[in-house]
Amino acid sequence: MTLSAIPVIFGADEKTRTAIFFAGIALMAIGPLVSVLAVSSCFGTILSGHFLACVTDFSFVIFGGVLLFVGLITAVVGAVVQDAPPPPFTGPYRPPAAPQSAEVNCKKCGAVYGVDRFFCPSCGQRR
Repeated sequence: MTLSAIPVIFGADEKTRTAIFFAGIALMAIGPLVSVLAVSSCFGTILSGHFLACVTDFSFVIFGGVLLFVGLITAVVGAVVQDAPPPPFTGPYRPPAAPQSAEVNCKKCGAVYGVDRFFCPSCGQRR
């Protein structure tokens, strides 16, 4: 499966995409290191004879796994995030069209009457 097959989400510029991707890579590198350090500390504690003392180290092992998982998701989002859409076109300003006049001049007698009438009230001429 290629990255182009994954649906594109969000919107960001190129710098933000790069920062998100590298933050994910950093989290993916730190997570296993935290887990390995916690496991080695736990093994050292067990070998020294304190079997129950490494309970607190297990929380760091889980935390390292969470960092790895979050880093993986962050790197994938950083790789497939969509570029920001272009700003809408504002273009030159055009004032609204002038409203049509609500009056009509009669062709026969020249009287002025409203557009709501179908005939001239003075001479009876239809439009």
